[in-house]
Amino acid sequence: MGQGVEQNYDEAILWYNKAAEQSNSTAQGMLGNMYEYGRGVKQDKAKAIEWYRKSADNGNVVAQWSLGSLYYKDLDYKKAMEWYLKAANNGNAKAQYNLGVMYVNGVGVKIDYVEAKKWLEKAAAQGNQQAINLLRQIEN
Repeated sequence: MGQGVEQNYDEAILWYNKAAEQSNSTAQGMLGNMYEYGRGVKQDKAKAIEWYRKSADNGNVVAQWSLGSLYYKDLDYKKAMEWYLKAANNGNAKAQYNLGVMYVNGVGVKIDYVEAKKWLEKAAAQGNQQAINLLRQIEN
């Protein structure tokens, strides 16, 4: 954010809102991010989820991953798995890695190295270094 111009969260919120109202999934996702981290607005997890959800429902894969991450942080592993799966099936390497980690550690699911390896290999094929490193660990 703020590339080529002075960073101005108030302006960003104004323009993201205008675009989000027209169902622009990128703008909706950016609003989710701003509410999640309190950038230019009061930090508000419920509003972050609301905007990420709109964006995710409009096909934004990063927003799908972001929802998974928010639910994971809240220890709601069922919802985290649901959104990570959506993002992973849409090719998001971070979500594929996160699923692999959940299966390796048995977080919200039973430990399953076959399933973990499947997701980690998909992420690794996209160059995700964390997935590459974890694959090396579980293969030894």
